[in-house]
Amino acid sequence: MIIFGQHHAGEGVRFTLTAHRLRKLIFRRSSARTPSNHRDQAMCRTIVCFSFSYYPETSSWRAQGDPPEAPVAIAVEEWKPQLSESEKNTKLITHTHVSEGATGWHRAAFEDLAERLTDSGFPCVFSRNAFRKSLLRFIFVENSERSGLEHLAAGLKEYVEISREWDGQLDTAYPLAVAFSQDAVKAQTVEEYHAFGWKVLQELHDVDPGPWPDEVGKDPDTDGWSMCFDSMPLFCNMSSPAHTARRSRNLGEYFFLIINPRERFDVFAGETPSGRKVRANIRNRIARYDSMPHAMQLGSYGAGGLEWYQYGLIEENAPRSDECPFKFRGA
Repeated sequence: MIIFGQHHAGEGVRFTLTAHRLRKLIFRRSSARTPSNHRDQAMCRTIVCFSFSYYPETSSWRAQGDPPEAPVAIAVEEWKPQLSESEKNTKLITHTHVSEGATGWHRAAFEDLAERLTDSGFPCVFSRNAFRKSLLRFIFVENSERSGLEHLAAGLKEYVEISREWDGQLDTAYPLAVAFSQDAVKAQTVEEYHAFGWKVLQELHDVDPGPWPDEVGKDPDTDGWSMCFDSMPLFCNMSSPAHTARRSRNLGEYFFLIINPRERFDVFAGETPSGRKVRANIRNRIARYDSMPHAMQLGSYGAGGLEWYQYGLIEENAPRSDECPFKFRGA
């Protein structure tokens, strides 16, 4: 469970606990006893919202709201969200379930991501908005074997299905964060992480259950190509811990694929006056965050730039002439 606190000089650190995030709140009063009797347990169950402040100067707690007594200390039993039967079978995990129930490397990867996306300087304003509003969806890939690929493919199919129902609003645009365990990725350099990312995308393409969209090119060295899965064009951002200069492509100690339906970029940042303004703003933010100009390969879909270059950006600002590893089925 996460307890949010804010400190102001002379005012202490204020915390707010809400009942829907707690299974049980245990008060330890000055006698250090726990609420074992029925009256105390009932009080714990009926609290709706309770705020309290800790004053480090005097090592004291001060309560707001209407608690039964101002506690000397508070202990909270860890709460984990309970999954419904349908959720137990899904590969796609909601932001809320991850933030409140993730453990192990899933927790570590989430906290790495949170550290970046809660930074006001992080360039992608859409990612920051999605994280602030708990809109992300997650897939965690444990290994690079067939079971790991099948898990990812099943989760991506679920993501595409919910994305088909998008109503065009920013607050219902759910980005997908695919995190890979450190056991799954044997890479040290940016190039090695990119090679792994393209291997994953190729394997997804090879098991793709849907036909390739007629309007999307099949050759990645043309400006009309985009990665597709289950007939939906997607944009895939490869972020890895090997990026040191291009910090905006480093989301912590784990390799991430951040995936969004292609059309959302066209809606919010496409070839319109407002879209060009959005792109210019984000690219200026990239330059400030990375302390270097944005990558030369960043462009606009269908306007001459190659999409695949933008999936995995190189560290330096330099022209590229390398060949895309992706091969269309049967080519």
